[in-house]
Amino acid sequence: MSATTNERGVGIYTWTPKQGVGQGRSWVEADYTIYGVKSDLAEKYRTEGKCKPVGKNIINCRGATGVNRGLPACGSVDD
Repeated sequence: MSATTNERGVGIYTWTPKQGVGQGRSWVEADYTIYGVKSDLAEKYRTEGKCKPVGKNIINCRGATGVNRGLPACGSVDD
């Protein structure tokens, strides 16, 4: 799962691998709470370190535990 800032807000991407027969089930479950900032204040908050610049990851993770294909396991993120 990943969430990345963009010019219009936040882009969210999830993927679920396809399991073979008898290998269990796969799913993605996520709750996002996103607070917007008026564009005239966005630059001020960016310079204060409170808003991420456009094109930066908010979260980029994979799986429930450990490290999976180089990405950390998903969990809670406050940003």
